Amino acid sequence: MTTRRILLVTALLVLSLAAAACNEDGQIQLPTTTAGDGSDTTQAPETTQAPETTQAPETTQAPETPETTQAPETTTTVAEEASASDWTPLLILLGVLLIALLIGLLIGRGRKTTTVVTTAAPPVTWRQSAQNGYKNARWLSDQMTDDLAIWRGNAVFDAAQGAGASDGTAMAQTWSQLPQRMDAAKSALYTMEAAAPDPNTAEVARNTVTALTAVRGALDSRADARTNFRQLKADGGGDDALGAARDREQRTSDNLKETRRQLHTALTSLNTLI
Repeated sequence: MTTRRILLVTALLVLSLAAAACNEDGQIQLPTTTAGDGSDTTQAPETTQAPETTQAPETTQAPETPETTQAPETTTTVAEEASASDWTPLLILLGVLLIALLIGLLIGRGRKTTTVVTTAAPPVTWRQSAQNGYKNARWLSDQMTDDLAIWRGNAVFDAAQGAGASDGTAMAQTWSQLPQRMDAAKSALYTMEAAAPDPNTAEVARNTVTALTAVRGALDSRADARTNFRQLKADGGGDDALGAARDREQRTSDNLKETRRQLHTALTSLNTLI
């Protein structure tokens, strides 16, 4: 129920009670009670006269005169009840007005709500997504090198031998940032592709994601080839096994260089759009 309807119902209730409490002249009807005037008092019966005295030795006494029934006393209780009933309409009106006042206060307090104005952030455009994607993809292209892969392969081998990780705190920090940077770059490029204004822009975003994925895979393969060569050498593998391990390292290194070149080309195309 709205505030206007609540106030309307309350006003009608007040008017109805006021009309019920008033007489035809518009004045509050005060009920009166007439106290008894004693006119209906039962008269006392006539007093029975004593019989005439005879000469009998004992005189017969006259019978006692019955008590006269007194008129009922007019009590003050009736008057008090009449006086109390005279104030009843006024008390009802005051009660209704008080209730209406309380309802109005509660409604007014309930409507005083704090309006919090929130400003929606502007939607991210495809160009902003392209800029974010380029920034992270360029960092990955610069860091995912052959040197990083060799460090990773040596670190894995040293940890397996219980010798601890290889030296290279900077390399370790770079390696630890790869997953987060990769996720950020792909997410921005996917957003760019979805909001691209034309097919060419969407294709550039897809090509960059593909190149990033290829470089990361080549980096892991190069690191694994380094670990395998170190393990064969430690186990005293023959010349053939060591030769095959060296060839694998060379192939994975060349593949890493090629994928990085493709990523560089994709980043160049992406840079022209931003």
